[in-house]
Amino acid sequence: MTMTMAPPPGYIRLILIPVPEAPPGLCLQIPLVKIDTMCSRPAKYLRFLAYAVLGREGCICLEEIAVHDDEHLVDRAVYTFEPLESSKGNVAVYMHHEGMFP
Repeated sequence: MTMTMAPPPGYIRLILIPVPEAPPGLCLQIPLVKIDTMCSRPAKYLRFLAYAVLGREGCICLEEIAVHDDEHLVDRAVYTFEPLESSKGNVAVYMHHEGMFP
């Protein structure tokens, strides 16, 4: 279930914490060229980013289907991070809402 429009050409979006009231929630929009030049296992890199931000292990999904670590990323795709049951719990993350700061 994609809760947001596709990112611009040349980018992917990784939704870390979906927020139905404020789509897309906590997410990263990343240029594919940066991912392609930094790593040989793009989906694993997204898992690393999710762990670095949230401190949780899990998998990366595209349209609710788990993506293998070695798969190449699809231009303009919206990926979601699904935490493993064993790592689910409370996570305190500051979320910036539009209009909150001048």
